[in-house]
Amino acid sequence: MMILLMYGGRSVEHEVSCSSAATVYEQLLHCGYELTCIAVAHDGRWYHQKHPVIQDSALLIDTDPEAIVSVHPQEGLSCGRKSLTCDVILPLLHGSYGEDGTLQGLLELIDLPYIGSDQTASSVAMKKSFAKAILAYHHIPLTPFHLVDLHDRSPGTDRELAQFIAACGYPLFIKPDSGGSSVGVSRVDDARTLEAAFSLVANYHHHALIEPCIEGIEIECGVFAAGGTIHTSLPGSLTPSCEFYSYEAKYGHTQLEVSIPADIPDEDLQQIRRLSKRIYRLLGCDGFARVDFFYDRRRRTILFNEINTIPGMTDKSLFMRLFLSSSISWARLFELLIEQALERHRLKGAQVYRIGTAEEVY
Repeated sequence: MMILLMYGGRSVEHEVSCSSAATVYEQLLHCGYELTCIAVAHDGRWYHQKHPVIQDSALLIDTDPEAIVSVHPQEGLSCGRKSLTCDVILPLLHGSYGEDGTLQGLLELIDLPYIGSDQTASSVAMKKSFAKAILAYHHIPLTPFHLVDLHDRSPGTDRELAQFIAACGYPLFIKPDSGGSSVGVSRVDDARTLEAAFSLVANYHHHALIEPCIEGIEIECGVFAAGGTIHTSLPGSLTPSCEFYSYEAKYGHTQLEVSIPADIPDEDLQQIRRLSKRIYRLLGCDGFARVDFFYDRRRRTILFNEINTIPGMTDKSLFMRLFLSSSISWARLFELLIEQALERHRLKGAQVYRIGTAEEVY
């Protein structure tokens, strides 16, 4: 079984992707898979990595001009005059141009099987306000939110913003509507720092999502689909030693208090698992994902925060620790994810064939 691992990318989460790829690369080799790698540089060019190198817990990128990869719809990938063959693609590009459906759409055009959600589910999950609107319609409990178009500020929209702030009060969290790893996120404790937070978001996206600060702990639950069944991990809780779970807290030297399973009543743990499955299904996800919640111990309330369709898999990430604590090994997870990807590709190919045949008949 040949797996093509893709990593890097054009987003601000490029370095996180390289770290995730290093962890997964080593685990795939350990599980006995054959591997080939394509790295996406900051400028968006694809490079075949003939001799992958791991340094400082990250998979490096060799930008040799002779290793540039070309894409051929319905034919696949090539490097120079040589075709790059694989059985399945594992994309580990976090953020824009990797996790947001753009890459998934391209892989559909190439007609190669890949692990993970398709272009629609990836796009919806990445756009936080879209995902929340869909889930709110289906009565999933979630944090209140308000969306601000930073390119269209007017007295009317500022009035709506003021009303939302008056209803929720400070502190608030302001974040890009698309993105991950807490990049561009600010905690705002009063009106004086509001515009500075908007300016930070504008570096990454033109829509800012505003949410109130929720008292409680953050709980994460891993999810994946295989053989028509949605599986969930034991939910785990994490508490950073800093003010909030920032990029530095996730990938730097900040200490995290992690508990798997989370130290909450068992019935609430089971409710989080049920909600994770429902959210995964409602958003049309496939492959792996991580669903994040806020939990208020005093009120015993559970609120959806966000979903990640390509969760971080660095040595600091919680995703695989959740499954390892749930007695699902790396080897078993890869096996099930690959089977799911190949079956989805087979079914999609069969559907296209049937449609084409019907059109020819009529």
